Amino acid sequence: KAGAADPSNIYTILAKSMLTDIDRGILKHMLLSLGVEAGYFGTKEVRANREKYGCNIPWQILLDPTSACNLKCKGCWAAEYGYKQSLTYDEMQSIISQGRDLGTHMYMLTGGEPLISDDVLSFMEKIKELGFAVKLDTNGSYPERLKKAVESGLADYVAMDIKNSKELYAETAGLSFFDIEPIEESVEFLLKGNVDFEFRTTVVNGFHTVQSIEAAAKWISGAPRYFLQNFIDSGCLIGEGITGVSKEEMLKMKNAAAKFVPNTQLRGI
Repeated sequence: KAGAADPSNIYTILAKSMLTDIDRGILKHMLLSLGVEAGYFGTKEVRANREKYGCNIPWQILLDPTSACNLKCKGCWAAEYGYKQSLTYDEMQSIISQGRDLGTHMYMLTGGEPLISDDVLSFMEKIKELGFAVKLDTNGSYPERLKKAVESGLADYVAMDIKNSKELYAETAGLSFFDIEPIEESVEFLLKGNVDFEFRTTVVNGFHTVQSIEAAAKWISGAPRYFLQNFIDSGCLIGEGITGVSKEEMLKMKNAAAKFVPNTQLRGI
């Protein structure tokens, strides 16, 4: 109760954000999936199958289609995953089919860069066939696959990383050289409004400044929302000595970005 009454409580902020920032169609689909599919039918099936098979049935499956990524961001939380592990389409389809039969109706897809996988679009199509909404997280390096996913109706919502200002992109991505044209193409495509989306930047001390965040926001001007996420150490990073920035600095960055994207919000503070 005390947490719900505190406007600065992170869970209160998250709950309010879900109601105000998520597209109504996505929110409706999510509530139906969680409340009806997972909450009612899923729970009923899970309980029955626990008794039938004598083992625990997970209510949610965490699935990494691939750990591969074309970037090497210093603050990446998935550094220990490596860059070559990927599931085949048949393996991914088998997992979600078996899970659904057992009563698992919720799937969380994480990993490296999902659009790097040749099978990801077919896998997204399979998920849609099962009646689930699909949220696609991407770094924007594969604009043609992004366009195909959106134009084919396979992605209901897209969250795209903006690593930094254009001038600091390569350094922030951990590369000596980086062709930013594919990123620019993905940004331009999303700004046309073909799908509901967000841009987001994970703020890392030493890589991001108020000036670089303002330049990034100017680049994506016209976006419906922009999230600045303060870096949190997962304990398995590519680089060493990586930290986030102070709350005061995050607020300065938010104010600078809001000049170009009025709906700029903070996460992780």
